[in-house]
Amino acid sequence: MPVTDKLQLTQIISKRPQQKLMVHSSVAKALQQFLSEACQNNVLVINTERALDVYHFESCKCSELVKDAFLIRSGKDEGFYFKDFVNEQEVVLQFEQTLTQLAKYPKLFLAYGRRLAFRIKRERINQQIVWKLIDHFEETIKKLEATGKMPHIRKIKEISASFKEVNALSDHEKTIKRLLNDLESNQILN
Repeated sequence: MPVTDKLQLTQIISKRPQQKLMVHSSVAKALQQFLSEACQNNVLVINTERALDVYHFESCKCSELVKDAFLIRSGKDEGFYFKDFVNEQEVVLQFEQTLTQLAKYPKLFLAYGRRLAFRIKRERINQQIVWKLIDHFEETIKKLEATGKMPHIRKIKEISASFKEVNALSDHEKTIKRLLNDLESNQILN
């Protein structure tokens, strides 16, 4: 994957948001698995009450694949619409707007934060996607907190701390990989 690869977002938005997830969790998981295989793990699917957000890199060229796979896997062909964000700045702005909108509904905001944290901890997801989103998650929390519009700040800070915990583990893994690569290259040179 090129270093300059830009983050993109394909959103599948429900025309009638409900109290339950947009699609059953098994559908979202199957979609994540399929798209991960098709795009070399350069995909993150987040299933919420109002939308299914599929973050991916430009090099994947998977916007149409996301739409087709969703239509096939969900068995639905109405009740939602698709929206593509191909500019990374638009993706970041949309992510921040989503968080700001969810902050008006504390339970939804907590659910979204927890879902994101759960996905990051439990699954092997492209770290570049994850850390771009986490950085913006934390920036948005700071902005909301500064304006007094951040509900359940203690619980949100716990979620944020869990991101930092995962980051520490990720840094540890990177150090081990770097050491192994150094050892391997030294053996080749000797």
